[in-house]
Amino acid sequence: MTKHTESLCHQAWFEQVEQQIVSGDGQGHGPDLGSMEWRSVVEFKLGIRGQAGLPAKDSQLWCDYIDSHYIENP
Repeated sequence: MTKHTESLCHQAWFEQVEQQIVSGDGQGHGPDLGSMEWRSVVEFKLGIRGQAGLPAKDSQLWCDYIDSHYIENP
């Protein structure tokens, strides 16, 4: 039996990630949350950009991967 999980790729999750992995310059400049550019910056800040085995940035699996490996959930 598989467990159904809600998609993490939504605005509230992007905001949670942004609080932990700041993509901007601290002055309001940075990529739009959830965009492919933003996801690339998240990978860069985590030091995982370009690693083999990473899910595609435009997939639900990417959000699941980042959440399960790097995000501290309250």
